[in-house]
Amino acid sequence: HTAAKNKARAVEELNPLARLVYRALWSDANFQLNGTVDTINEISYEFGPLGYDATDTIGYTFTIDVKIRETL
Repeated sequence: HTAAKNKARAVEELNPLARLVYRALWSDANFQLNGTVDTINEISYEFGPLGYDATDTIGYTFTIDVKIRETL
């Protein structure tokens, strides 16, 4: 996320990052989030207002639906 003072600039700066993160997570087939995930079912994200302490920020919130690897 980044400061929300200049929203047009923030969107321009952050837009490519969402695609990079999305692709990195999907291409993680061998690593699977440090061996804790068996399957990534779905990745979604939203762009909008966030906050950090008392500062208004704007950025992405990712939601990752996974099947956790079980070790017996």
